Amino acid sequence: MASTVNGYRFTGQKYVFDKTYNITKAPADCDWSRWGMLHGDAQEYGGEAYRLYCFVRGTSSRLYQFVLNRSTNSFEFGYSPNPNKETTIKVIKITGTPNTGLSNTLGMCNNDTQFKLYKFGASVNTNGRMYEYIYDGTSYDYKRRLNVEITSDIDYGKMGMLYNQENRYGKEGTRLYCPMVSDSDKIVQFKLNDAGDLFTRVDDMPIERVPNQDNLRSFSLAFGQGTFNLYYLGQ
Repeated sequence: MASTVNGYRFTGQKYVFDKTYNITKAPADCDWSRWGMLHGDAQEYGGEAYRLYCFVRGTSSRLYQFVLNRSTNSFEFGYSPNPNKETTIKVIKITGTPNTGLSNTLGMCNNDTQFKLYKFGASVNTNGRMYEYIYDGTSYDYKRRLNVEITSDIDYGKMGMLYNQENRYGKEGTRLYCPMVSDSDKIVQFKLNDAGDLFTRVDDMPIERVPNQDNLRSFSLAFGQGTFNLYYLGQ
């Protein structure tokens, strides 16, 4: 069971370590092989906060939600950043999943108007498919299929997403990230094209990693506080 998550912030040239957060009150059936991060400030979805998600073990249609409690420096299951909200969101459903044998991947992002969830399709190394879902306040509902450029030296079995909201590091838009096979201290960045249907590889981004700290088999990203944020589960 995961108990910590390590955060890195992008300097404009590389990711550098920022801080370690605790994960608290996690249910026993969390699937930490499939998790993602999201930063959002929509009041109708509970207010401004960093959020961490993982699948309920044995399912592909339910997510547990953890929210950053800044007073304890922890992602806490059942916590709400909005004390006036009548109900706290703990479990979120995913609906309308295409019958394509989706692989064990999860990416999430917020484009300032919508929370979005992404999964790769089965055999992404050969068909380059991914699927987009839109949050309606209670569930993520399937919207459309996208394509991903297939290039060498990339582990498509892991993914992270974010939305560059402020044009700070290039054009505003949705980004996809995957680890580089030959160098664990780099992640590969893809950008969604202007037509909005294909992610193409654009560059490799270095990480100034703290040795023996991160579980390299799993990572996620989120855009928040004006920069890109990279996360790894602790070892």
